[in-house]
Amino acid sequence: MNMHVDVKTPVFDDSEWTRLTGAANDAFANGLLCEALLLYREAFHEAEALFEAALSAPSQVPVASIYVISCQNLAEATRRGGEIDTAEGWSLRAFERLACAAESPATPFSLRLDCMRDLKLAFFNLIERRREEEAFRPEMERYVARGRHVVETVMGVVKQLATIPEHEFLLLNTVGGRPS
Repeated sequence: MNMHVDVKTPVFDDSEWTRLTGAANDAFANGLLCEALLLYREAFHEAEALFEAALSAPSQVPVASIYVISCQNLAEATRRGGEIDTAEGWSLRAFERLACAAESPATPFSLRLDCMRDLKLAFFNLIERRREEEAFRPEMERYVARGRHVVETVMGVVKQLATIPEHEFLLLNTVGGRPS
């Protein structure tokens, strides 16, 4: 008896995220804040699903950028709605999600690189409104240190990869290994 196991490959299609974000941006531009927030939340859930799928398999979809954009959209919309703490929470969420994924050996290498690259945008979104506050300085320094740690971690992997002979590196890619 042959047993066939259906292994589902994650689908990386960001068209629904793009559609929802576009509709939310239109609502936001037209002053329909409640509608925009609902659509931005739906777009965020799409971004979250895309990010989760990318943790399982490499993707050409820029999931790290999509995640940061979704969080930034929600941060701005909630800020406009007067929910300053909630807005800062969305900005922090983007920063932490990218930092954790970039640091994790379980994350596919290409996504680790993307997260490291987009962490700068998440950082600037996080500190944008408070960087001149003296009381915020220690917290900002912790974010800077975390960002540096992320870069050091990912660059350490790059250095390790550079030492692997080409024939072994090609084999690593064909068997689905993940550099840690």
